[in-house]
Amino acid sequence: MIKPTCRLGVCRVPVAVALATSIAACSVADGNAGRVTWVASRDRHIAVEASTFDGAEPLGVRYVSKSQVEEYALFKAGGRQAEIVYAASTRARTYALQYDYAIRSMVPTWSHNAGRISSWGELGRLDTGSRTWFYQPYALEKSRRPCFGFQVVREIALDDPQRRPREMVFGYYCGANHETLSDDQILALIQRIDIRGRPEFERAGSRVRSV
Repeated sequence: MIKPTCRLGVCRVPVAVALATSIAACSVADGNAGRVTWVASRDRHIAVEASTFDGAEPLGVRYVSKSQVEEYALFKAGGRQAEIVYAASTRARTYALQYDYAIRSMVPTWSHNAGRISSWGELGRLDTGSRTWFYQPYALEKSRRPCFGFQVVREIALDDPQRRPREMVFGYYCGANHETLSDDQILALIQRIDIRGRPEFERAGSRVRSV
């Protein structure tokens, strides 16, 4: 059982990157009576408004506790696939997310990519208003499917001396076999990733308790 760790008035809750084993993506508990539920399309926070996935019914799972929410979504259509995790800490307590992965170490944690990456491209960035997305292309061996991993910090815990995130998105996208993905196409796809609404958290006292 994963528990929050508190230091200097700010608790950190681990983001389960190894959640990236398909449906198990959000099936961890953090010691705060979390729950896992299937998420209908109309209720999802994660959306990809791209013609690539037109007509596809995404698969979604959500984990919610008093300290955080994590949502997992799988999009598949026409030989293309994306898996995305959205993680946020509660605003009712002073929590920050513990996330220590660069894209090159995050991408192989997904079972779809594990042991199959044959090459990497250069790290890139996309500035969208107040946020900066980072992305890195890669290819899968044998099929030579063009892919890219991505992540963005949507909010920083300003009261955390280590400036860890309170809210973030990460995942990957893979095109169909023998397709190509230009930088312009990657940037266009990233801009189609959206987080709808803001998770509703249980109200809790403002005092942080060390555990």
